[in-house]
Amino acid sequence: MRSFLILFLALSLSALYGQTDDFAEKMEEITGLDRDNFLIQGFSLTDRSPFLPERFKDMADIPVDIPLRKGVSALSPSTLITLLSKAGLQEDFRVLIVGEEGSYCATALSRAGMEVFLIDPNGRTSSAYSLKKELNNLNSWISMAPFDFILCLNPREEVPNQLLRQLSGRGILVTPLAADDLTQCWFSAESRGEDFILKMMGTASAFPRY
Repeated sequence: MRSFLILFLALSLSALYGQTDDFAEKMEEITGLDRDNFLIQGFSLTDRSPFLPERFKDMADIPVDIPLRKGVSALSPSTLITLLSKAGLQEDFRVLIVGEEGSYCATALSRAGMEVFLIDPNGRTSSAYSLKKELNNLNSWISMAPFDFILCLNPREEVPNQLLRQLSGRGILVTPLAADDLTQCWFSAESRGEDFILKMMGTASAFPRY
């Protein structure tokens, strides 16, 4: 019996490492990053399925963003890896993730070895440290600031000043903004002393329209 259990465990681990290698190869092809990149490694160690609603679990291995409800999508690992890399996320950054469906990204970054804080009112099982407080309850997370990187997942009309104030001197905030014509784009705001440099990074067409 013991020999059988050891064999079963060995086969299970072999399958896991095989799946991880396949995922890393796929992400390398899609994102153009090296498979040893810390983002690819972190997402390789994180199964997307537990973070999706039951009706979407069979789409966990498909690299697509999944519109869930008004203003909220479950972003794919390839979208998140590309977005975070393009925005300039570094491995030694302290990260705050704000918004619904943030648990998957927070867990992946945590497993990549990063210090991650999460505000997700609908948070599912996560290995990341989760505050699980409303965004407007500033006292719940201000004591954790400053952050080197803040990712906002839900569209808003303007860059949130209360979050900009929590950035470190090298800090970067990334958020999708909704324009008057209902299009949505990713923007980054980079800290430059007392000022911030705002850049448009690309469209966020996967988000459900308002």
